[in-house]
Amino acid sequence: MSDADATAAAPAADRDLPGGLPVGDGWVAAPGTAPVVFPYDGGTVGTAPVGDAELARRAVDHAAALRKRVAALPTRVRRTVLCEVAEALERVAGGMEDLLVLETGKPRADCRTEVTRARATWRAAADEVAHVHGETVPLDGLPSGDGMTGFWTRRPVGVVVGIAGFNYPMMLASHKIAPALAAGCPVVVKPAPATPLATLWLVHLVRCALEAAGAPAGAVQLVTGDTQVGRALTTHEATAAVSFTGSAGVGHRIARDAAPRKVVLELGSNAALVVAADADLDAAADAVVRGGYYASGQACIAVQRVIAVEPVAAELERRIAERLPGVAVGDPRAEGTRVAALIDGAATERVLDWIARAREAGARLVAGGAR
Repeated sequence: MSDADATAAAPAADRDLPGGLPVGDGWVAAPGTAPVVFPYDGGTVGTAPVGDAELARRAVDHAAALRKRVAALPTRVRRTVLCEVAEALERVAGGMEDLLVLETGKPRADCRTEVTRARATWRAAADEVAHVHGETVPLDGLPSGDGMTGFWTRRPVGVVVGIAGFNYPMMLASHKIAPALAAGCPVVVKPAPATPLATLWLVHLVRCALEAAGAPAGAVQLVTGDTQVGRALTTHEATAAVSFTGSAGVGHRIARDAAPRKVVLELGSNAALVVAADADLDAAADAVVRGGYYASGQACIAVQRVIAVEPVAAELERRIAERLPGVAVGDPRAEGTRVAALIDGAATERVLDWIARAREAGARLVAGGAR
């Protein structure tokens, strides 16, 4: 048994999940399974159920059948559910952190941040339940409107499909599920194929909270799988809105496929940090190192380019370079690690290719640049 296998055993005991996938009001057998791999050493973290397009359509059908019932849930029930999930995440924080380290390969500090931010998401959604209302507007801008008042109200849009990225899987799934429940919408979530386990655990916690509050567990469902599963979810006639976090290319394809449904896209970026001539260079260098290497650089808001005006460029480079030995590279399970393995071999090769092409174009390698 590898170190990854041994480490995975403890959080697995905490999870105690039903078998299969949470589709409908119960858990159903999945048509397939796939290993989840620890990116750091290739060890097997666990085996995940894998769905298909037929199961995806079945999930959306069930969500559509529950649409009116979920929309009618009193705000106190929605708030109770959302608060309970936040509390449940606090109870399992240690095990969830361990599992995220294993399936994402992110450094422990970044996985701890993910759990903390996910809890904050559920609490924020609970607070927003009281604000999901409309507005009254006076209509006396013209004489014909004297003494009249107009109003509008917010209504649940219907079935929401949420597709999360691999880098912060549990937090990104929370970004999809919690607001949907706050608004009174059933939701079907699809995690990234490489990182489904923490999201399965999250959905189990949510469904337990729903049942305890007298709400249908099927208000939240999860289907794993490939692009065919994603396409079945986003193009289903009963899907009202799609929320996606991931690459620009996939997001643009979802926007085309899902039209005319409502689509919310949080896509990859090419974020720049700009350093002016009068900048505090120590603060700028710290920001580059902190922002460029957290989550091993696999975050849409990571610093990906540094643009410095010529008078300070050389000195900024020197100060960044002198900080790099302090960026610990290694096993993500260790507390001090700041950079670990990328999610898979393809991601590593892509970064190495970027470095090679930059050097061919005239770039200078200041530090690192190899496996």
